[in-house]
Amino acid sequence: MPLSVLPSLDDDEYESDEYPELKPDLTALSDLLHTRIGQTIISCQKVTRGTYNEIYMLNTEDGRKLIARLCRSPRNPAALRSEVATMTLVRLRTSIPVPVVHFFEDSPSNDVGVQFLVMDYVEGVNLYQIWDDLTMEHKKNVLTQIAWVLGQLANMEFKATGSVAEDGSVGPLLHHMVENIDGKEVIKDMSDGPFGSTSDYLSLFIDRFSSSSSISEENRMRLYKVRNILANYFASHDKEPYIRPPFRLRHADFDGQNLLFADPTLNDGTSPPRLVGVID
Repeated sequence: MPLSVLPSLDDDEYESDEYPELKPDLTALSDLLHTRIGQTIISCQKVTRGTYNEIYMLNTEDGRKLIARLCRSPRNPAALRSEVATMTLVRLRTSIPVPVVHFFEDSPSNDVGVQFLVMDYVEGVNLYQIWDDLTMEHKKNVLTQIAWVLGQLANMEFKATGSVAEDGSVGPLLHHMVENIDGKEVIKDMSDGPFGSTSDYLSLFIDRFSSSSSISEENRMRLYKVRNILANYFASHDKEPYIRPPFRLRHADFDGQNLLFADPTLNDGTSPPRLVGVID
């Protein structure tokens, strides 16, 4: 059955060089889905685009919906693997509703042409879309559900600070820094740690920024003062539990865009919205 590409749900035109439109091979993506998870895709539709990703809705022959998240520019493959490992670990160790990732490609040199992951579609609306229309009681209920998520994440303890590895352990911290090189912003993939103490973690970033070629001498001196202040603080508070292991899992983009709730317009309006997904 040929793959049908439906009109995009995103009506914005690509007018900026910042967000170039991706040209993935969607037929190759459909073939991979059939090979990897036995699902036949009959149609797909671009849902949205952002700074780092484009999102496609994939409709299967048996009525299921999947999400394909396509990376706009090449990412550190280890960072993509760590993201999937983190989602898997959260599903195993908590009851937080996190989508199942069915498979992914961490190399941009695949038949689709970009790095991507395919996961379950979560039927819901973003919190920021409904927040203003909620009653005060429903807002309190939503905040209680958010606190429940944060509490479960806080119960996941780790001996070091870094990024979750595929075996569930803590490996090096995978991050990126933006540097100004010849007037252009260049993103550099970094791998540091893991860190056994808060002091080592903060010192690393101070040193990284201090050595950056794009930082002014004035800001370099400020960072030098900050480093001394932190060194004195940690020397006198070394036994405090809030700067020592165990460390906790943190969602780096925990906001109303990445919290999905059941559409409150689908019930009688008296029940508070129910959290159905934590994404990204």
